[in-house]
Amino acid sequence: MLHLGMNHKIEMRMGASLSKKMTMKEVSSFEKRKFVNMLNYSNIVKTSIQDFFKIDVSKKTRKREVVEARYMFYELCRNKRMSLAQIGRFVNKDHATILHGIKRFGILCEVDIEFKNNFESLKSIVDFRSSRKILPITSGKSLSYQLADALRLIKKLEDEIDALRIQIAKCENQ
Repeated sequence: MLHLGMNHKIEMRMGASLSKKMTMKEVSSFEKRKFVNMLNYSNIVKTSIQDFFKIDVSKKTRKREVVEARYMFYELCRNKRMSLAQIGRFVNKDHATILHGIKRFGILCEVDIEFKNNFESLKSIVDFRSSRKILPITSGKSLSYQLADALRLIKKLEDEIDALRIQIAKCENQ
């Protein structure tokens, strides 16, 4: 959380100050953008989990598949420096539950190879979606359709590269 320091600079709770002096209006704008980014990222993670595992992490159940998917959600959000309480708000859980889940995630990654492989696959999907600003809610396409579109584009580009290579070879022969 940001607060106004004695020298009218905005300081982070950790003590690092921002170099620019900000007004309270700018602070609220900064906080809003930060919140929106966290909300977008958590929605990307939730939707990716739903597409990948066909599981809703907000569902109140103790089934192993759901719990493990929740652990992955916790870890991905925590890697984006979200607080335990913030993560908990997205899945209606207490901060202590999130902390326990993150610890269990580490243990499961060491012991269960399939769990770790699933997490790595999920992480790559989430990284792709968040880096491309593809919001699963607005895209209207499932991950399989997005993958099919990407493969078609790759094929088209490979064909163009082949055509250019043929043209280069013709030019070199003349």
